[in-house]
Amino acid sequence: MTFGERLTHLRKEKGYTTRSGLAEALGIPTTTLRNYETDVREPGHSFLVRVADLFGVTIDYLLGISEEHEKKFQFDITNSEMEHVKSYRELDAYGKETVDFILGRELSRVKQLKEASSSSVSVPMRIVRYYQRLASAGSGEIVFDDLPVEQIEIPDTPKYRRVSYVIGVNGNSMEPLYYDGDLLLIEPTCQILRYLANLNPEDQMLSEHQKYADTPTFAELYDLWKSHRRKLKSAPTAGCWKNYDISFNRFSSLHHLKVTSIRAMDLQRCLTENSTKSRTTIGNMRAIIRGMWAYAMNNEIVTTNPTLNLSFDFTESLKPAHARFTDEEILALWDALYVVNNVDIILIYIYTGMRPVELLDIESCNVHLEERYMIGGCKTEAGKDRRIPIHERIVPLIERRLADNRKYLISNKYGNHYTCAVYHNSNWNTVMQKLHMNHAPHDTRYTFASLADNAGMNETCRKIIMGHSLSNAAGTAFKTGGRSDVTRDVYTEKTLAELLKEINKI
Repeated sequence: MTFGERLTHLRKEKGYTTRSGLAEALGIPTTTLRNYETDVREPGHSFLVRVADLFGVTIDYLLGISEEHEKKFQFDITNSEMEHVKSYRELDAYGKETVDFILGRELSRVKQLKEASSSSVSVPMRIVRYYQRLASAGSGEIVFDDLPVEQIEIPDTPKYRRVSYVIGVNGNSMEPLYYDGDLLLIEPTCQILRYLANLNPEDQMLSEHQKYADTPTFAELYDLWKSHRRKLKSAPTAGCWKNYDISFNRFSSLHHLKVTSIRAMDLQRCLTENSTKSRTTIGNMRAIIRGMWAYAMNNEIVTTNPTLNLSFDFTESLKPAHARFTDEEILALWDALYVVNNVDIILIYIYTGMRPVELLDIESCNVHLEERYMIGGCKTEAGKDRRIPIHERIVPLIERRLADNRKYLISNKYGNHYTCAVYHNSNWNTVMQKLHMNHAPHDTRYTFASLADNAGMNETCRKIIMGHSLSNAAGTAFKTGGRSDVTRDVYTEKTLAELLKEINKI
């Protein structure tokens, strides 16, 4: 089974009849879970750990490396301890909850005693509001008889950093959970502050409660920033947003948190978890969080920017990110044409220089075979909806694709549109394995550039064909639209006939 099939099987086996339930438990959008279950996206390490912990299985099982379903813990256990485990399993949900609470409380007490006995270093303190006798154990409600009259010191450590105020327990009906006189350290969660904001009369409402309740979460801020950026003239392209969305999901553990409660160490933890990724991946993560917090600062959502002093470590690959197809490999592709399915797609890539997503998005109606050009392209203003000349060697390949009479020139066997992820993970990888090659789809673009250079293609034509161009007002000629050489990039235009002549040099 694939990872997606195993994930779907486990979801149903564990009682999650819908994707939304499991997505909520994992803290991810339902659409993201669907992409994992359909193998559109590959899981990252942090996601695998969360799924393994939730379902009690090994990561090796999720990845299909092992068929051992459940985790096996490697530690010694006495007969007495085993009897406790057996007794625990016979308890109902209430009994297990009670045992878990007592066990957790005792572990916390022992831990505090150990910390106190092993360290004599003074702990830094900070002052927060103290609402005396605010939590009524008798009524189970929080009651504001008057405004807070005291302040109290609490440890200024990471464990208590998100504590906003302290309230006192009044009564004993919540024992053994809470006792009369206990002090409760309250973290400013959305539910609590919204409750406090709605509970108080308007003339007694504390502004910090309402302000926090209205503060967006990480996921909500991303949507706000994304909407803002899309309205600008310098808005990222659709392909760029796809990469940003992937990077956004790398911060999945923070999605539900209010941005005012997110600290630099929270963001740094997510970055560190992905430090084995490439420069591009970390660069995209940096771009979205810096953009989000700049937007939040400008709109007075936050008063500090935790992204300024973060470390954006990445892992440099020992080999180049992309490598061209060798001449021998190109010959092998021609030899395998229509022997191995979908080799023609790779050849079309190589002889057009198109970006992976550009060819997949070409609609059949935009292919003008008689005039030997296609309309398509993305990423830059220069590359969008450009005329792409068709090399004479791939005319029969495109003609055969058009004969299928489908909406998209490149589609799956059912006639459906390919996304880059699906094409890469299924179609492309299958061809590479059968031909014993090791390339990424973007390598075809590098190959085109190398072939063009070796064939002595005019540099301006090469840039135009690869999408570094702008058409003139009539759409009959093209220029590169760059800034490095005004004469060449602004005033030099090339006709379609000239582009065809140059591309056929390959």
